[in-house]
This record gives sequence, C-alpha cells and structure tokens, in this order.
Amino acid sequence: MYCKNCGKEVKEENNFCTKCGMKIDKEEIIINAEKRETKKENVKLSRKEKILLVIVILFLIIFMIYLLIRQGVINIGRFYF
Repeated sequence: MYCKNCGKEVKEENNFCTKCGMKIDKEEIIINAEKRETKKENVKLSRKEKILLVIVILFLIIFMIYLLIRQGVINIGRFYF
C-alpha cells in the first residue's frame, strides 16, 4: 500500500508513513483497493460476441433505412434499373 499524502510505499503493519509521518487509515485503503479492483474489471468481448454485435448493428441500420424508404423520406426510384 502507499501513503496518500506523499506516495511512498508503506508496509501493511505500519500505522504511520515512514517518510512524512501521515497516519495510515487502513479502512480507507481497503475501500480504495476495492474501487481499483472494480475499475480493473474491463469488459472484454470475445470474437464471437464482437461479430454478433456488428451483425446486430448492421441489421438495425438496414432496418432504419428500410423504414425511411417505406415512409418516403428517402426516394430510391432513380436507383431502379
């Protein structure tokens, strides 16, 4: 653990920082350690999940374009061969 005042590494059994003399609050260090652990838990998607996400996004884009065409917001009459 580290002193929140000066940043020096402090042994677990010490109640005071050996560099600056600041009192080490054990409870606060435990809470900060828990916060750091939750921040480290990055959500990593597997390859399969990434592919599925791309497919869903593409489907939604195509569906939105379809709805715009159907409502007449987009005119594709000139694109017919």
